[in-house]
Amino acid sequence: MSSSRPATIEEQTLSLAEAARLCGVSRSTMRRWLLDDILPHVVTGGGWRRVLARDLVGFMRRHNMPVPGEIDVPSGTVMVACRHRSSSTRLRTAISEAFPGIDLVASDEEVGVGVLLAVHRPSVAVVCFPMEELRDLGVYRRVLGHCVRHGTQVVVVDTGFGETEREVLRIFGAASVVAESEDFHDVLAEVRLLLAR
Repeated sequence: MSSSRPATIEEQTLSLAEAARLCGVSRSTMRRWLLDDILPHVVTGGGWRRVLARDLVGFMRRHNMPVPGEIDVPSGTVMVACRHRSSSTRLRTAISEAFPGIDLVASDEEVGVGVLLAVHRPSVAVVCFPMEELRDLGVYRRVLGHCVRHGTQVVVVDTGFGETEREVLRIFGAASVVAESEDFHDVLAEVRLLLAR
């Protein structure tokens, strides 16, 4: 039994005419780019040329062309730093399903965050450490400090903070503090905004 899920934007193929329209060029210019192998494409069994949406987005970004929202897919690296394994797994799954084109790295411990930042240079970090005691504020200070030094924008998942803790987290460098939910909808929306910057 085969699964019939709709193609993600990255798996979509575009005709020569669609690709030309999205790039704002004529069909003859697009055809020349394809024939000269300037833009990656596939040729169907019937001889039609098709461009993968993800290849077109990459091409447009490399050539400083505006990418229309209808085909724009977030790219980059997102780091998840979460102490509780079950929350970490749910969060990583939600992010990878919402943003299939990104690289995802994760650490279940505070100690691994610095290494991941140095090696992978993520553009966004999602941090979820429960603040059970005042000393946990120090954990956030260190993690956010690492992220700020590496130029990584941080979304902190609010696991029940008070207003004072939320304000302190913003002072430490959090781009946003978002309430935790079962499906991480608000977290994903914030990640999407930060990836678009």
